[in-house]
Amino acid sequence: MDFPYLVYNTRMRKNELRVWRENYTPWTKQCFSEGLRLEVHYEEKDFVKDIGGRWCPDPSGGKGGYWWMPQTRLALPLSENTPAYVNTFLPDGNDDRCSGMSALDWLNLNRMIAGQHGEVTESSELLEAASNSTPTEHPCVVNGTKVGTFYVFKDLDVVSFAPRDQNPYLDRNWYTLDKAREVWDKFNKSQRTEMHHK
Repeated sequence: MDFPYLVYNTRMRKNELRVWRENYTPWTKQCFSEGLRLEVHYEEKDFVKDIGGRWCPDPSGGKGGYWWMPQTRLALPLSENTPAYVNTFLPDGNDDRCSGMSALDWLNLNRMIAGQHGEVTESSELLEAASNSTPTEHPCVVNGTKVGTFYVFKDLDVVSFAPRDQNPYLDRNWYTLDKAREVWDKFNKSQRTEMHHK
């Protein structure tokens, strides 16, 4: 069985991005990783770069990649000269400027946040949030032997992986949803695994 949560799109077409933004849910979760992954249209990229956004190229070396915002910049106030609305799908003519708006508020206003980005570091905040959340469990079985379990905390946008026979609350690796998908796929490809969904 396939991993239950799809990897994020690395590059949406314009119409796909339009639909994604029409169905956008504001990001209200904590950021437990290096930053937040963004879905940015080409015409918006300079604004994102100006407020501290960074480009993450496709690791395969091919075309593609995505913008992301470092966690350390999310709460910082933006310059008053920053346009409040840069969403290419909104009508022109809004000259509002940022006044005390944080980068996080601005990214939500322009409907750009897609999820966690980068390495997830275990912290007391993450452990507390996980203890108040109910994950779905997805055992990873290789050639009939359980090698570990993925715990998907969809409400936190993170996944933990506990190796076989180890305490899932003490010995685990943390991943973003898309990185967990990569790990799942590597098990599947390199070891011809059989995945079972609980």
